[in-house]
Amino acid sequence: MPRLLLALLSSGLLLASFPPHRFGWCAWFALAPLLCALAGTRPWRGFLLAYLSGAGFFAFLFDWLFEVKGFTVFHDLLLSAFFGLLFALFGLLFTFVWSRLGPAAACAAAPFVWIALEYAKSNIPDIPSPYPLLGYSQHAFLPAIQIAAVTGPYGVSFLVMAVNAALALMALRLARRRAGRRAFASGPGRGERGSAVVVGAVLLLAAVSLGYGLVVCATPIEGNRVKVSLVQANIAQSNKWDPESAASIMAVYGQLTAEAALQRPDLIVWPEAATPHPIPQTMETYRVVRSIVKQAGTDLLLGSSSTPKLRGQQRPDVLRSMNSAFLIQNGVLKPQRYDKIILFPFGEFLPLRGKVPWSRINVPDRNGYLAGEKPGVFKLATSRFGVAICWESGFPQLVRAAVAAGAQFMVNIANDAWFGTGAASHQFVSYNVFRAVENRRFVVRCANTGVSCIIDPRGRILERLTDQAGNDLFVRGVLSGTVVPIDSLTIYTRYGDWIVWLACLVTAAVLGMAVLTRARRAEVSAGKN
Repeated sequence: MPRLLLALLSSGLLLASFPPHRFGWCAWFALAPLLCALAGTRPWRGFLLAYLSGAGFFAFLFDWLFEVKGFTVFHDLLLSAFFGLLFALFGLLFTFVWSRLGPAAACAAAPFVWIALEYAKSNIPDIPSPYPLLGYSQHAFLPAIQIAAVTGPYGVSFLVMAVNAALALMALRLARRRAGRRAFASGPGRGERGSAVVVGAVLLLAAVSLGYGLVVCATPIEGNRVKVSLVQANIAQSNKWDPESAASIMAVYGQLTAEAALQRPDLIVWPEAATPHPIPQTMETYRVVRSIVKQAGTDLLLGSSSTPKLRGQQRPDVLRSMNSAFLIQNGVLKPQRYDKIILFPFGEFLPLRGKVPWSRINVPDRNGYLAGEKPGVFKLATSRFGVAICWESGFPQLVRAAVAAGAQFMVNIANDAWFGTGAASHQFVSYNVFRAVENRRFVVRCANTGVSCIIDPRGRILERLTDQAGNDLFVRGVLSGTVVPIDSLTIYTRYGDWIVWLACLVTAAVLGMAVLTRARRAEVSAGKN
């Protein structure tokens, strides 16, 4: 029971570390109770303890799922049970290494094992889950996340987990001293020297990382500026696809765009799926958009669905849409277009269709969109920008590819009306904070119902659209600001997730040592007999 309570304590502390809560500092010790609970227990018990901790965390983190039509508490529990396996596998491997190599080795290996599993969870075929990475809890603590320009988001997760492991080691050492015995301990290699080395290394790593972050945050950002205006129309999800609402929707965008044009921006941005009809196929909608652009006298980036030419083995009688972004310049629909590459599971397509009987558990069917094939880089008169649509901003490799292809700043367009007033919109903002830091690029986010904001390359949210009461969700208005187009490439942009591959190598090496340690013991025992 004490171990279970410690595991559940970690669930609560970790939940407090992520939006909508504002206690990111809790993450620095949130997992220490779980590590103490795992200490010295058998691997199968470690699996169960960590699984309960993880499932409890995810069940409350994804509470915004209830806002999505057709999803229930049952579906939330199903998702949390699935993603809780990340914690369970970590608990299994941590206790296995502890039993063979001891506390110091297990805690030293913990951050490597953790980020390897985080990467795996974020890239599961058909059902990837890029949120939450442990590092995202620090999106508001700017000095801690500047190392993402070198390591990506997984480096911040590594740092936070390393601190948790060091705290767990110190707590267990204190418990042993007070109890006068080796509390929670089992297995070889329990020496105090190994623990001291691990704690010292973590303190040095944290000091260097935070020192680097403070220096970077104090460095000014200079260069020519591009003015952007973001249009947040606040169209209810129930009205977006209602034919009778089409005219009123376009009228709202026309009015807000005219307001934005008064600021004389270089680019006006509408959110994802802004038009009620696909503009490549609906000439009436396109004519309205073209008229709005001509009156504004500036370039317009907008989200709209599109129906592509048939490709692959698609049946001729079925036309599937693509979730796309278009750049309209001088009132002309240019060939500059980006088609969303990473589709949202259960929203834009049904994962493992035909293999999993989703209908039996009342999962809503989705007709399915076609995925795009390559990053989109759009050209303005004096700059270039990349686009990520909706949750694509949660995938560092996609934004990295756009920047490597020439994007000098990034635009994230989204429609978060699906998620109501839940925490999803604020969680998505934390994605963009990391994408800005990783690539040292300004990121502008334009959302239908919020949060619309402008983020600088240090991760600072410079501007955020709010009403007079300070609310940033379900607000209608225009947000204008400036960005600096940047050409330089960070280490992370150039080399990607190198720290993940290092983590995989270290994890494999530690597990190999643990297995061989048992084998050597068996040989020694056999020789004595």
